[in-house]
Parts: sequence; structure tokens; C-alpha cells
Amino acid sequence: MNNQSLINALSFAEQIHPQLRVSQLKFLWLVERNPGCTQSQLADLMGVTLPAISRQIDTFGFTFSIKRKGRHLNLGFVEAVRSSIDERAIRINLSPKGRKFLDSFTNIIQPGS
Repeated sequence: MNNQSLINALSFAEQIHPQLRVSQLKFLWLVERNPGCTQSQLADLMGVTLPAISRQIDTFGFTFSIKRKGRHLNLGFVEAVRSSIDERAIRINLSPKGRKFLDSFTNIIQPGS
């Protein structure tokens, strides 16, 4: 990856969310590479606290899928789904919108991938 590709990718990310930070991109990439992981697992992978992960989820918005009703917040890049096995556990996944964003970002950094 050359410097211009990185600048273009960061400019693209800034257009989507002006305050987007590298740590937030890392969060999205970890969610993509670890589908269905819990908040605790994400916190361990990133080396941060659970409240920090909660803030990341709030930043990127989520669709909370439970039997009653759903809610959609902010950017909608991630989804949080209650585990069917343990309703206390919440599994985090990229939403289709989040996947599209990461695919676009990756194509800018690595054209043709």
C-alpha cells in the first residue's frame, strides 16, 4: 500500500464519519474477522475495557435483534444479537452496511482485492 492509497482511504472514511479514528477501524476489522464474538472477546482482542467496547458499538450503531422490537442507532455498521443459547450473551456482527463500508475502504487501500 502506498501513501496515496492510505490518504485516499482515510479521506473516504472521513466522509462517512468525520471523527473516525484508526482504533475504530480496527474495531470494525476485528468484528469482521471474528463474527459472532461477544463484547468481552472484542475487549480482549483490542486490549480495552468493556465500557470502551460499548462506546465503539454506540458509535457505529447497531441493530439489536430480540423477540420484542428492534432499535437502530447511529451509523448501523454493526449488529448486536442476543445468543439463542444464553440470552445474557450478546453477539456482535458486521451489518450489511458495515461490510459495504469495509469493502469500499479495502478497495481503496488495495485495488482489485
